[in-house]
Amino acid sequence: MSMPTTQLVIEFEGDFEVTHARSNDPETSKAAAAAAVVPAARHAEQILRLLQTGGPAGATELSKKLGLDKHAVCRRLPDLQKKELIAVTDRLAKSSAGRNERVWIAV
Repeated sequence: MSMPTTQLVIEFEGDFEVTHARSNDPETSKAAAAAAVVPAARHAEQILRLLQTGGPAGATELSKKLGLDKHAVCRRLPDLQKKELIAVTDRLAKSSAGRNERVWIAV
């Protein structure tokens, strides 16, 4: 039985509370960083679900299938790896620029 996306985002939210604003940044920057917590959690949940259901994939493939910016995907992959939800395989895939990129798998 799968949980509704909103419930998963709420569970993920606590994992992405690290803001990317410096202590000497203006309050508007801190507010913008705090507002990014929910989208970051949602992106992480989408990436994890796709790896669980679609199998191994590189960042380029994940971004295309999810309709997300590749940079957004690349920022979430190490977060998910740190939580031991995904892992890097020994395979490589070609990026849209023709470069090698790591292939990830759900654990």
